[in-house]
Amino acid sequence: MASVQRVQRHYVTAWGIGFRLGLLYGVAGGGAVMAAVFQVALLWPAR
Repeated sequence: MASVQRVQRHYVTAWGIGFRLGLLYGVAGGGAVMAAVFQVALLWPAR
């Protein structure tokens, strides 16, 4: 039973790390997209 708990703990840790990485990349990606849209919006009237 101890081995099951150990595997479970590793799985939860891996899931937590993956979740944090996914969140970080999601925020970074969203910020990059918003920056690109904002830049295009600023540059569009100049054309």
